Amino acid sequence: MRTILRTVCLLSLLGPGHAVSQECIIAGTSEDHAGQKIPVYRIENPFSRVRVAFDSIRILDDGSFYEHIPIKEQSVLYLGAGIFEAFLYAVPGYEYDVKLPPRTEKALHKRMGPFYEPVRVHLNVLSCRTIESRELLPDTAELNRLIAAFDTTFVKMNHSLLDKGQSHEIVQADPLIEELEKNYSGNTVPLFDRYRRYRYGILKINEGKTDLTGLVHNYLHDSVPRFREPAYMDLFNAVFDDFFYYYSKTDTGEQILAAVNRKHSLGMVRQELKRHPAISSDTLADLVILKEIASQYYGDYFIRDALLILLDSLSQDASLEDYRQMAQEMHRRFSGLMIGNRPPGFLLRDQTNHFKTVDDFRGRYVYLIFCTPDHYACMMEYPFLKSYRDKFHDFLEVVTIMITDNMDTLKDFMNRNRYEWVALYYKDQPSLLEKYNIRTIPSAFLIGPDGLLIQSPATLPSEGFQEQLFRIMRSRGDI
Repeated sequence: MRTILRTVCLLSLLGPGHAVSQECIIAGTSEDHAGQKIPVYRIENPFSRVRVAFDSIRILDDGSFYEHIPIKEQSVLYLGAGIFEAFLYAVPGYEYDVKLPPRTEKALHKRMGPFYEPVRVHLNVLSCRTIESRELLPDTAELNRLIAAFDTTFVKMNHSLLDKGQSHEIVQADPLIEELEKNYSGNTVPLFDRYRRYRYGILKINEGKTDLTGLVHNYLHDSVPRFREPAYMDLFNAVFDDFFYYYSKTDTGEQILAAVNRKHSLGMVRQELKRHPAISSDTLADLVILKEIASQYYGDYFIRDALLILLDSLSQDASLEDYRQMAQEMHRRFSGLMIGNRPPGFLLRDQTNHFKTVDDFRGRYVYLIFCTPDHYACMMEYPFLKSYRDKFHDFLEVVTIMITDNMDTLKDFMNRNRYEWVALYYKDQPSLLEKYNIRTIPSAFLIGPDGLLIQSPATLPSEGFQEQLFRIMRSRGDI
C-alpha cells in the first residue's frame, strides 16, 4: 500500500516591526496510518535521547491529514511511526512530498527490552518545491534528496569495505571517497558538504588506518560541534567511544580518573582532555564529558556521585547554553533516582479506577515494580508478589505499575489471577518510564516509610528481595 505525506513549510512575514512567523504544514494522505496520531518531536539531548514532542499529525479515518507544525529555523524533525523514527531536514518556505515508512507496530513488551531503539530512517522525499513560486527544486538543490542519493552509494561502499576488512584484504577508503566526490563537486548546499564529510569519517574509521586525532582534525573540525545533526553525532560517538576509559590508560590521560573521581573538578577534567591533541576547545571537551557521563553513569569505572558533581558544574558553567540544558536534564534524571531522594511522583488509576499517588503509601515500605501482564520474566515474579501481599501487608505495600496498552487488560489480569496488590495503569502518565529510567522489565524500587528511596533499583523477588528487605528493616530498627 502506498503511503504519501506532503509537508508544506511556510514562511510568513508580518511586515515591519513584527516578528517573523514560521511554520510547517504537514498534509497529505496515508492509508497505512489512517486513524493514527503521529507525534512530531525534537531530540534535545543526543545522549539521553529525550524526545520532546511539540506537535502531532492527526490522520483521519480516510487517511487524510492537515496539520500546522511550528518551526523557527531549519530543523531536524522526527516522526514517531510505529517501530520507525523517521527524520526530515525541514526548511521554512518549502513543500515536501514524502513517503512514510510502512506501518509496523512492535509489541509493548519488546519495546521495553533493554536494548530496544526505534529504527531510525530518513524520510523519503519524493519532491520539493518553494511555497511562493511553486518552483520545483532539482534533486541537486534539495538536502533530503541529495542525502538519499548519496547514501544509496555510500552504504554499499561501506559494506564492501567492512567485508574486505573481515576477509583480511587490503582496504582503502580514499579511492571510495574520491569516487563519491566526483558526483558532488558543484554542490551548493552547505549542510550536504558537512554530511558527506562526516560519512567519509565513518569510512576512515572502518579502514582502520587513521588515529583519533586525524579523524577529528579531518572530519570533525567544525568550529562549534554540530550536535543537532545526526550524521555529526554518528561520527562523534564512534570516534569518542569509551574515550575516558581508554584515555585514562595512556601517559597523557592518566590523571583523568583522579580528576573525575577524587577532584570532581570540571576545570581539571577539561584541562586533562585538552592535553589530547584531538581536543582543542572547551566546546568539544564539554561534549565529550556529556557523552561519557551518559554512557558511564551505570558502569563501574567512575563514581556516580562524582559524575553528578560534574553534571552540576556543567549545568552552571558549560561552554554552550545548549550544553547547560543537557546537563540539567541529565542531572535531574540521574539524581532523581538516587538513594535517599524522593522518587518521581505519579498520579495513576488502580484496578478499581481510583487515582493513587506515591504519597498515598507514606508510612509503609513500598515495593514498586514495573512490569507487564504477559511478559515471561514478569510472570516469574508474580507468585512472589502474591506471597508478599499475603504475609507482609501490615508493613509492606506491593505496588505494580503495569505497562499495558489497555486498562481492561490490567483489570482482567488482576481479577483472573485473584491478585490483590495495588496495580496502576502506566498510560495515565507514560513519561514515568523515562523518569524512572526503565530500560528493561521487570524493574523494581524500594521506598521507605519516610517516602525516600532505599534501593534504586531494588532486588527482584526471584533474586532474594525478601532477605534484603528484612536486613534493611533490622538495620533501621523496624524489627
